[in-house]
Amino acid sequence: MCGQCRSISTGLDWFAAGTDGSLAGRRHARAALARASSVLLSGIGVRVVAHPGALTLTVRTATGRSRTVSRLDEIADAAATLTGRRVDPLAADVVDAVLAARVNPAAS
Repeated sequence: MCGQCRSISTGLDWFAAGTDGSLAGRRHARAALARASSVLLSGIGVRVVAHPGALTLTVRTATGRSRTVSRLDEIADAAATLTGRRVDPLAADVVDAVLAARVNPAAS
């Protein structure tokens, strides 16, 4: 599902679905997205940060290059632009890393 999919009546991104629709709920969903995205992109040295008080995300490389994004579909594009590497969130090694992090959260 692309990041443009959202509830028209609320304007919430799809990853915030199921929250109470409050600002705190949206921020919590955004922080969860940042954590999951960081796991997905850890193999190419990219972290995604959700800053408290903001509804945007920062995609950051290990060298400090960064780009601010506001939608889910922009995360992989920003990571690819910043690193020059193709980002495939469905690659087998990426999926394995995500599953390992879910089984052992301390490892991520």
